[in-house]
Amino acid sequence: MAVADLNANKVSEGLGVYAVAFLDSAVALFGRANDGHGLVDFAFYPAAYCFRHGIELFVKQISIYVAYELRDPRLLYEVGHGLSDPWKRVAESAEWIVNDWSTGSAELRHSLDVVNTAIEDVAELDAGGNLFRYPEFVKNANAAANKPRTRVDTHVPFDSVNLADWHATAAATLSAAQSLLYEWSERANDLRAVRNDLPGPLSDLVEKGKA
Repeated sequence: MAVADLNANKVSEGLGVYAVAFLDSAVALFGRANDGHGLVDFAFYPAAYCFRHGIELFVKQISIYVAYELRDPRLLYEVGHGLSDPWKRVAESAEWIVNDWSTGSAELRHSLDVVNTAIEDVAELDAGGNLFRYPEFVKNANAAANKPRTRVDTHVPFDSVNLADWHATAAATLSAAQSLLYEWSERANDLRAVRNDLPGPLSDLVEKGKA
């Protein structure tokens, strides 16, 4: 029996922890389904949701690191579940920072290419973050609007998927995201020490203009 020590995850930059957790869960779920275990035909939905949500959290965490390094609050992620626009806002700066790393930069550039492809593909498939969460979309759900509810069925745009391909993509994305998040965390910690910034979330330092 294993016991999860959640206290170990109480870090100031928790979005990165959540990103890795959801991506790892996606790899496990895709792998289990690909091996023929469980409700294979149904497993795709939670696996794909974990994959998409993990990518979203990765983008948000990277935006914090980039905004902190460049001291630019405009680069911080905005509330919502979009992928394309938040990533476009920081992608160029993220690439510049990765290229600035003097050691292991080739590997990190490859990792950035992997996650960039995953972000583009998932954003094209599920721009709003609800495709794998719900089988329907309800318009005018706010009772205060005094409008009739309108239900719209939503379905993934394919009848079957190759689970081995999704498993391989999720595994590659997890590995790349882990590498980038680890290196960015170390870089941010070094910058925090140089700048004599107090402990706390980096996003707070950026928003308060103290970064």
